[in-house]
Amino acid sequence: MGNSAPAVTVLGLGRMGLALTQALARAGHTVTVWNRTASRAAPLRELDVAVADSAASACESSPVVVVSVTDYNATRAMLAAGIGSVLEGRTLVQLSSGTPSEAREMARWAAERGIGYLDGKIVGFPSGIGTSDAVIFYGGSADTFEATRPILAELSAAPMHVGEDEGHPAIIDGAIIVNMMAVFVANMVGRAMCDAEGVVSQAWTLFGAMTLDAAPRLVLDLNASLDRKDYTGAEASLTTWARGADLIRDGLAERGLDTTLAGCIADLAHRAIEDGHGDDGFAAIYSVLSTAHD
Repeated sequence: MGNSAPAVTVLGLGRMGLALTQALARAGHTVTVWNRTASRAAPLRELDVAVADSAASACESSPVVVVSVTDYNATRAMLAAGIGSVLEGRTLVQLSSGTPSEAREMARWAAERGIGYLDGKIVGFPSGIGTSDAVIFYGGSADTFEATRPILAELSAAPMHVGEDEGHPAIIDGAIIVNMMAVFVANMVGRAMCDAEGVVSQAWTLFGAMTLDAAPRLVLDLNASLDRKDYTGAEASLTTWARGADLIRDGLAERGLDTTLAGCIADLAHRAIEDGHGDDGFAAIYSVLSTAHD
């Protein structure tokens, strides 16, 4: 991209901030960085990245400012330190962790000050930044997204705009993470069950992999049922599923193993059954999960 690449500022040089900076610098952008601890910029020396002595001076150097700090509280602390006025007329790209309400609040703050704003969330590790291994999706003005796309495309192979609502990236991010964590925990529960009974770990590795191989199709089928609001279960009723969860929970308890996950599934199933879904399928649990409770 050479000298035609727009200048970019990155605030925050944790592992992700460093990766973002390196991807931009290697793509030919003029990059200015600021971090509360200046020594964090040491790995950037060979990339000719400018290190500012304050967040405000860093923002003055570029039309686009990328923020990658711990959370929105850290961002607000920087804004309170005087960079808000500097950002007027520039674009702020928030890539820190936060809730949908925090994203919307910051978007309102930016709009009141004439600051372009995109809220983004990263799916991937620092090592994947700048490659197809990272997915970054953004919420905010479509015009702002398109204007900033040449920069965003250096951070992930195909930046995604998921709508005008700045809170939507945080919702999607949370949904992805909870799915990943649930799979990891479920795998560990299965391994603990096998280990407690002396089942060789290779056997669980084999059968666990078979389950994961089947999961994408099963999840797609489940989502199709949810789209249709169809809770029927042709293969097994929720009553049968609940009994299975009860047995697993009881078996874990007999072995002195943690019953949290199995107990949670059993509880959700029984609550849906109490609501009249005993003859429906496993998808009926969504009736409980999708309803607000006091």
